[in-house]
Amino acid sequence: MKRIDMYKMASHLSLKSLLMWLLLVMSNAFAQDPTFSQYFNNKQYLNPAYAGSENGIRAGMVYRNQWPSLPGQFNTFAFSGDMGIRAVQGGVGLLLLNDRTGKNTFNTNAAYLNFQKLVRIVSNTSRLCVAYFAVQSGFVQKKYDWNNLVFTDQLDPVLGVVQNSSAVRPENVQKNYADLGAGSVLRYKTSEHYSAFGFAVAHLNRPSQSFYGSDSKLPIKWTIHYVAQIPIHKMGIDNEIHTFLSPMVMFEKQGYSEQINIGAKIHRDMFYVGLGYRFKRFNLVGQKVDAAVVHCGISGAYDNSYHWQLGYSYDATISGIRAGTSGTHEISLIFEYDKLKLGKHGLYTKTKHCVDHDSHVKNMPVF
Repeated sequence: MKRIDMYKMASHLSLKSLLMWLLLVMSNAFAQDPTFSQYFNNKQYLNPAYAGSENGIRAGMVYRNQWPSLPGQFNTFAFSGDMGIRAVQGGVGLLLLNDRTGKNTFNTNAAYLNFQKLVRIVSNTSRLCVAYFAVQSGFVQKKYDWNNLVFTDQLDPVLGVVQNSSAVRPENVQKNYADLGAGSVLRYKTSEHYSAFGFAVAHLNRPSQSFYGSDSKLPIKWTIHYVAQIPIHKMGIDNEIHTFLSPMVMFEKQGYSEQINIGAKIHRDMFYVGLGYRFKRFNLVGQKVDAAVVHCGISGAYDNSYHWQLGYSYDATISGIRAGTSGTHEISLIFEYDKLKLGKHGLYTKTKHCVDHDSHVKNMPVF
């Protein structure tokens, strides 16, 4: 019995060491950025052009716990804040990111500043078409704890870890670099419909992230996304819109990895529910991972100036490394302060049948 237990322990350690080593190798060779299922609630991470795209002040966070049943931890946290600046017809935003793998064995911390400029294309009382252009500059720190790594040459099939590894420890266990990006979003609004098409590029300067001093450059990430909002139900004496259908599509390519997200949400007053599908393919090794995603959320307003939204999503892996992953949980929380939009004399209540660059129709969620 003891031999069996020790063998199970060695197998567990071997799996953990393999996962950690693969993560380090991938980080140097063809690393990929973290993925968020609620990309529509993490706008600045999706595209820096969303920074300050609405009037007022907005702050939000997204926490992702990926595959909690696997050895180690795969946790990602993003915080963002932005505000529109009417005087310059633009906006500014801050994005903070923390990605932890293997119980703090491999950590990434990043901070980005986004600067956005608005260009009006069409603006009248019946429709609005505007474009947002943004540049992004950031600082990234990657580090890992060498003492937490277990390599296969340390393992005995019966006794577990029995000796030191012959792996060579790099001189530096921390890597710092600057990171640059850009993005644009085209928005079209009428009194009832809304659509947005965006394009973003991350890691334009292709920084090296190797811990061994080799020229291992981070691949550029290309992102294309689209969302629409279609009214499907009206009610009341004012024929006010209360229910919307929001189809969403997002495509990403980074190095050897390609990802497609397709989904839709239904908004009913303060609630929304949605379904999505994500397909991710690693062309270098011929591996693919499919996942079905379920979304739900609730929102509300306070004191006619404050708006909040709480969202939850669950990813169920349906192919690839499905066994033992226990899915992925993601939580988002957004706060917004804007008297121009939510107050007694704000654009929510003043404009039901006209459009302004800083407004959206009452009860219509905007992406």
